[in-house]
Amino acid sequence: RYPEMGKIGRLGGAPSAEGRGSGKAPPAVLVVHGGADTEVPVERAQSFCRTQRTLGGRCEEIIVEKASHRLENWWPTSQWEYREEMLRWLEKATGLAPSPVKPARRIGVRGQLAGTLQKGLRYGSASRQTMDAWLPTGPGPFPAVLIVHGGGWEAGDPVTYVAPLFRPLAEAGWAWFSIDYRLTPEVRHPGQVEDLRRALHFIATQADRFRLDPTRLVLLGESASGQMVALLAATRSQLTPPVPDLEG
Repeated sequence: RYPEMGKIGRLGGAPSAEGRGSGKAPPAVLVVHGGADTEVPVERAQSFCRTQRTLGGRCEEIIVEKASHRLENWWPTSQWEYREEMLRWLEKATGLAPSPVKPARRIGVRGQLAGTLQKGLRYGSASRQTMDAWLPTGPGPFPAVLIVHGGGWEAGDPVTYVAPLFRPLAEAGWAWFSIDYRLTPEVRHPGQVEDLRRALHFIATQADRFRLDPTRLVLLGESASGQMVALLAATRSQLTPPVPDLEG
């Protein structure tokens, strides 16, 4: 009934009991963490990756020296090198060969990128179930990143906290979708994960419209949403189609 969802996530799978011994590939995970983060100490990120590897998953870390919790506050002159490392990881994890020509820059004018920014796309009926999308110029199909903002599960929007990621992804020829989702106390955590799943389903079913390769779709979370995308990717049952429309 939902063949598009079956195409998602060759990177997906589960290092949990659901995935071990089932022949399903565990998720490939990249953790980018501020070395001076006082909200979530770097040791927690390192412990998370060690646990994933112990359970059969693939987890790599980038520790940004002297960086705080919020990547939007990291210094461009000394703390943005993680973005190039992230792009190399994306190419490796999705099986993409590095391109000598960055498609999004090919016909840029005065520093503008070649592509289309679409704002306020709806993936559900609730007021916050919207997303902004960057679609590169060209026939595609393009790999895509679903970006989910942080904010302690109770704040944020499709631009807050995650804006530093938009341009490097666009320059590298990736489509990206930065989503909003319902916040607490309006809904509880399961409802927020359901929003992520609904957004993922929307992108998969609209792959032809957006000229996407749904087998190369990456989930990217920041702070609170890092927990949610990890849950979504690591639990294969979460990748099933969403439940009927929710109120709220």
